[in-house]
Amino acid sequence: MKRNYFLHDSCRSRWCLAFVASLCLFGRDAVAQTAFTNATAITVADGSAGNPGLGNPYPSVITVSGVSGAVTDVNVRLNSFSSTFPGDIDLLLVAPNGTRMVIQSDVAGTTDAVFVTYMFDDQAAALIPASGAIARTSYRPTSYGDDDRFPVSGATPPPADCQPAGECPQAGTAGTATLNGTFGGMDPNGEWKLYAVDDAGGDTATYNGGWTLLIRTDAPPAPIPPGSCGLDPTFDGAGKVTTSFSTGGDIADIALQPDGKIVAVGSGSFGSGTLEMARYNSDGSLDTS
Repeated sequence: MKRNYFLHDSCRSRWCLAFVASLCLFGRDAVAQTAFTNATAITVADGSAGNPGLGNPYPSVITVSGVSGAVTDVNVRLNSFSSTFPGDIDLLLVAPNGTRMVIQSDVAGTTDAVFVTYMFDDQAAALIPASGAIARTSYRPTSYGDDDRFPVSGATPPPADCQPAGECPQAGTAGTATLNGTFGGMDPNGEWKLYAVDDAGGDTATYNGGWTLLIRTDAPPAPIPPGSCGLDPTFDGAGKVTTSFSTGGDIADIALQPDGKIVAVGSGSFGSGTLEMARYNSDGSLDTS
């Protein structure tokens, strides 16, 4: 949202300041992440050493379409995860062009996860711990083992099996791969696939809400057509607010404060040149405090 000020037609003989709040987005927000979700639950069967249990569906697919530009930022959100042994679960992400990366392996040990939603983001502060609870927050992609298998049987089309060990790029600490380093620069359109396996026996797991892919690209924001920004009715109820001051004044400065309040300062050319100031609340009402 932006706020403009101007001299209103009815105020030519006095200092009169009018603010208009319009619904326009600029900067990074104009190139916002686009989210794509496959909300179908992914149920991961119990596996054993050398014979991983497969997710159902395997893979879970998200089809991206209509996105311009090349990828600059990728996040992956895992929705409503439940497991009594999260450390068994490994995740492989495969892009439309076949680029792949193990984004999760051997995390959180034996600490139960109960309907936990978490996200992988290269800019997050921490990895998922090797033992301990997965929190409802963002983590950097995390892998503590480089020998994960994602079996070909049952996959349509199949991923590479990620064997021998280290065949697939791994996130830290087993590797150094990042989401943006692995998938950045590519065309995001097409099928993104998430392969989930259980690499040990005794437990199952479910991503009850499926998963979400969030993508930002280098495409420039669409131009805003002239006159397309309507007034924000939350701004003083009508989208504009007008305040009158003394005759002969000039606007000297205007500032938008961090708390959302607007300050207008000016001086008059009459008498002793009195300084005049008005402060508005973020909703457009005059601040009398």
